[in-house]
Parts: sequence; structure tokens; C-alpha cells
Amino acid sequence: LMDLVDKGKVFTIQSDELDERSKSFARDGNLKKLKLNSESGQVLSINQGELPGLTCFSINNNRVALIHGTGKIGQFSSKDLSSDILIIAGSINCNIDAIIDSSQCKTIVTASNCPRYLTNKWQQVSEQRGLSYHSVNESGAYVLKRRK
Repeated sequence: LMDLVDKGKVFTIQSDELDERSKSFARDGNLKKLKLNSESGQVLSINQGELPGLTCFSINNNRVALIHGTGKIGQFSSKDLSSDILIIAGSINCNIDAIIDSSQCKTIVTASNCPRYLTNKWQQVSEQRGLSYHSVNESGAYVLKRRK
């Protein structure tokens, strides 16, 4: 689904439904551009076909909220969703403005499995709100910037 790159190390978020050949193909092209080894770093596997869920973690002093899965999601609490980076992975049906308000994020990243029409919506809302936006489909791996 996507790679987060921090100081030359790769943190991969992937679907557990993909076979190894597909995972390698998707990762290696993007990482070669950055001159990185696709084997370095950690991996988070998610079930792409499941109901929407929220996974939160920190990397390089950045709080990351990953909304993943398929279908309609309800409202998350601001405490649960509070993040610097919001990642959307999958076909998530939600109130985009409410999610952004709850997360108070500075950056939105759409993963490779986010449908084009949703990617376009997230990009449009990001631009309207003055937020940083990154599409893995268009730009490849997301390279983290150090949070102060």
C-alpha cells in the first residue's frame, strides 16, 4: 500500500492479501528512485478487505493515524485520531471535513489502494484547507520530514 521513508529506513504498510511478488514489484520501483534497500525497516500488515479501522503509531516524532479498510466509517474521537500525518488506505466512505477536524493533521497521504475518485476528493479538501498532500499512486514513497 505504501512506504514511509525516514532517514534512509523504510517503514512499509502493506495488505496481507498481496503475494510476495506483487509486494516486491510495488515497493522496489519506488525505493530504487530513492536509492534505498526495500528490505530495510519495519512492516505493518493490514487486512485490506476488512471493515474500516484505525491504527495509530509514531515515527520520527510524527504521530500517524492510518484509516484503512472498506466501507463507511463513523466519527472517531479527536483523542483517538489526533495526528500529524493522516493516511487513508482503502475505499473509505466518510465525512472528510469531520475527519480532518478531528485529526488536526498537517499532512494527508493517500495509499496506493485508495480509489482515484477518493484520492481526488482528499487532494481537493487538502488544498482548500492549506494542508500538505501526498498521493502514493502519483508520487511513490512518502518521505517523512522531521517534526520539531
